[in-house]
Amino acid sequence: MKEDTLILSCGIFQKELMKIMEYNDWKFDLVFLNPLFHLDPKRLNDELNNKLAGKYDRKIVVYGRCSPEIDKICSKHSAERIRGEHCAEILLGERFWELMREEPGTYYLTPMLCKNFKRMVIKGTFIDDYPRLKNLYFHNYKKVVYIDTGIDDLDKKAVNIADYLGLELIIERSDVKNLEKRLREVL
Repeated sequence: MKEDTLILSCGIFQKELMKIMEYNDWKFDLVFLNPLFHLDPKRLNDELNNKLAGKYDRKIVVYGRCSPEIDKICSKHSAERIRGEHCAEILLGERFWELMREEPGTYYLTPMLCKNFKRMVIKGTFIDDYPRLKNLYFHNYKKVVYIDTGIDDLDKKAVNIADYLGLELIIERSDVKNLEKRLREVL
């Protein structure tokens, strides 16, 4: 595999990608963007364009369809985006669709989102300033699925988040294999 490869990823996958890189002894340039850019689509697009403008033999983008423009941006910079709609589906693969069929009103917690819930969700969406937003944002959800990729022990934190949201919690034990498989498809 070419060493002159950029892997540009959402920070939501940081620990998982670093584990994959170390396990496979891959020496690609790995750049993570702040997951909070999802809250500002223009900023996300600007950052994607900025980081993809560099000269690499290969450019791989590890994002779902987090911006309506993402595939157009990738095409503009001759970058390939891994297959996937969003982070939960990328981590869980077909299991995500099974869970969605069981309960479409499911809120998914990746490890990064679980670990940084207060900063990314409560503060990031201004629930801390306007508590009534919590019900507005979450009233259609029936349960929370925490995706445990086996890297961090965040079960207690996931329980606390589900309690805070007043939702049933399901802990879905997973790993990094779906993410690695999708990355290998474009390498």
